[in-house]
Amino acid sequence: KSNTTFDLVFMEAMIPMESMAVFSHKFKAPIVNFQGIGDWITVDWMSGNSLSVAHIPDRLSFGFTNKMSFMERFRNAVSTMLTLLYYHTIHLPKHQALIRKYYQDPTTPHISELLANIAITLTNDIQAVGYPRPFTPNIIPIGGAHISTHMTPMPEDVRKFMDDGQKGVIFFSLGTVVPSHIFPREYIAAFVNTFKKLPVKVLWKTDLKNVPDLPENVKIAKWVPQPSVLAHPNCRLFVTHGGLMSQHEVFHAGVPVVALPFFADQMYNVGFYEHLGVGIKLDFWTISEDSFYKAITTALHDKRYKENAEKISRLVRDQPMSPMDSAVFWVEYVLRHRDSQHLR
Repeated sequence: KSNTTFDLVFMEAMIPMESMAVFSHKFKAPIVNFQGIGDWITVDWMSGNSLSVAHIPDRLSFGFTNKMSFMERFRNAVSTMLTLLYYHTIHLPKHQALIRKYYQDPTTPHISELLANIAITLTNDIQAVGYPRPFTPNIIPIGGAHISTHMTPMPEDVRKFMDDGQKGVIFFSLGTVVPSHIFPREYIAAFVNTFKKLPVKVLWKTDLKNVPDLPENVKIAKWVPQPSVLAHPNCRLFVTHGGLMSQHEVFHAGVPVVALPFFADQMYNVGFYEHLGVGIKLDFWTISEDSFYKAITTALHDKRYKENAEKISRLVRDQPMSPMDSAVFWVEYVLRHRDSQHLR
């Protein structure tokens, strides 16, 4: 019931936040949607974009590439249809009920109409290196917008460790969603024993405070500015869980990858590393000391991985305007014109 007014509603129209679209009706303001995981099935529906299941893999299901067999295409199509069926018959009706219960304005359009009236979607994709796919003009890829041209300085001890790694440094980080302290001890031992055999240094970002038998070539850090570490000239390999933001950062840096995905879009992201020839995928749940060591040494010594990574870096950096400038332009475009149905 507030009389406050706003010119723009900025939201992430992703499960489970779709009901927030009601604020566009409340404030008579257009919506700019940000899609943090990149373009997905529901965004295509909201935007009026083509859903070509024959060659566009569902990024949250099986981790397929765009080179699918007939059976993989069938599974991809079924996954897409089931997602849309759930979305329209179960998920959106729940959000419609929330709007009726708490907003209580009989003139409010249905949740489907509110979402279909989203002005533009800023999607966390890098179009230059993604799988070829159509984008209607109201879908704006801005992947990599978070990477600043001015790198965050590394802590002094980390900077010195990187500078001293003349033979190379491996950056090892499995993200923050699955903390390292819940890993089985045999996994930690496999990591440590592998690092002992390597002639290069290893910077390990982890929440672990004490690691038994930690070799001298390994440094543990609770936090580091990841883009700055990856951009350091001595960084030769990134061991990652396959998160999307990490993918954009390592693409920008031009560093090869060994990936151990856990769930969700990580399977899709890691499949994309292999598709581009910049990385090696390992199954985290069956990893062994031997398989981990083999993957690392292969990625370090096979020049094709580094050459492909550097090629991707050049493609990512070669854009007519930066992703952030593109985002700013299109947000201001919506503010200037308000109605963007002509972009659908």
